[in-house]
Amino acid sequence: MFPIRRYVDSDNSCLFNAVGYVCNKDMFGTVTAIKHRNIIVTMLGDASIDKAILGKDKEDYAIDIMNDKFWGGAIELSLFSKYYQLVVKSIDTATLRVDSYGLEDKFTSCVYLLYNGIHYDPLAMQINPMYDNSLDITIFASNDMKIQKAMVDYVGSFTDTYQNLDMMQRSVLKCDQCNKIMIGEQEAVNHLTKTGHDKFSEN
Repeated sequence: MFPIRRYVDSDNSCLFNAVGYVCNKDMFGTVTAIKHRNIIVTMLGDASIDKAILGKDKEDYAIDIMNDKFWGGAIELSLFSKYYQLVVKSIDTATLRVDSYGLEDKFTSCVYLLYNGIHYDPLAMQINPMYDNSLDITIFASNDMKIQKAMVDYVGSFTDTYQNLDMMQRSVLKCDQCNKIMIGEQEAVNHLTKTGHDKFSEN
């Protein structure tokens, strides 16, 4: 089998669409992003998720999530892991680091995402990379290190760390964690590197 990257739009909802694709590919479509934003709002009802984790009241965070200019990040990946009962593994194109969400819950299945510092895309396996995505395999055993190695090696082939971000080049972005205003994706990436802040929206 061959790893393959499936591209989703750079429209502030890439995380929600990418997760929707790998976790429930057969239902992927135009409403995937809004459906998955709604899932996060529902998951916020979990008593273990408090203001200290979210950085603001649950009610305010839920309002932000339903704003289609609000990006998702680590909090959302953790919640999707619990919702789908699987490990979400995000592979960073710059470092090839694998961030795994849900390992502590000992979920036996996993999915993979490519993350380039500001954008998420779904990863799949294919019998033949020329086949269409109807034959994509997106859910794997979480302890299958051969699959993980193949995914990491494949992600390493993307030398442009910030691919698929044309529409972001001149966007005015705001960090939702400190309210800093930035012009373009490169400033947002620099801010992420310096501060660890990963919540952005178009201003």
